[in-house]
Amino acid sequence: MNNKHFDTAINERLLNSTWDQKIASAVITRVKKRNRLYTVSGSIAALVLLVVGVFLWQGSQYPANTTYSFVHAQTDGVFKNVFPEAQTTDLTYSYIDEHVTKIIDTALLER
Repeated sequence: MNNKHFDTAINERLLNSTWDQKIASAVITRVKKRNRLYTVSGSIAALVLLVVGVFLWQGSQYPANTTYSFVHAQTDGVFKNVFPEAQTTDLTYSYIDEHVTKIIDTALLER
């Protein structure tokens, strides 16, 4: 008896064109919803990666007085001993001459 009800329900749906439209629109709606979900989640993931990348890039700017304080103190001390007339380390490029270039080239060759 159940098979008869099942067969009649299937036959009614096969002959009914509105049922086809209803199923087709439900499938299209579900596919559009899934595609929107993929697009939104991909956009959010890209935004998160961008924000993390910017924060990591900002953190790698070599802060002189925090992470590299030992190196900063040593370079500052050497600079003040070599160039006592200079007040800050911002003037390093004004003191480069052939002698300093020769020292740098020799040090690079010894590496």
